[in-house]
Amino acid sequence: MLLPPHSNPSDPASVDLLTTAYQTLLFSLTKTWSAQNGLTVDTLTNFVITIRDSIPSSSSMNGPASRMGDVIVDVIWALDTELDDIVTDAKASPSDSKTVKENAEEDKVMLAKLAWRLAVRLIILMCLLFHLFQLFVFYL
Repeated sequence: MLLPPHSNPSDPASVDLLTTAYQTLLFSLTKTWSAQNGLTVDTLTNFVITIRDSIPSSSSMNGPASRMGDVIVDVIWALDTELDDIVTDAKASPSDSKTVKENAEEDKVMLAKLAWRLAVRLIILMCLLFHLFQLFVFYL
């Protein structure tokens, strides 16, 4: 299901489908959005590696594997931002939101762990470096 959209990374419909698919997979890792134990970081990392190894290779920096990394980084970034908002809202709410805050904070740690594992496996390293560079330049 995910291989055809990866083969056409410049098609907006393919990018939308991949974004939705990876966002759904990431949601299943979280305590915030998943009521039951879903995927693990290792399971998702192995799945992403299997997909990456199955898509056509390209020497271009804008090839399918590079776009895959872009999509995953964007989804992780967006999810992390949503978790920041949840933590902020929970801090401003009564004490019954302590569990919500703790779950969101644990999910943020899990996202960092996932990003690191994917980067170590050279899936999103270049994309992460690019986004970190953008942040560095933005804050100068």
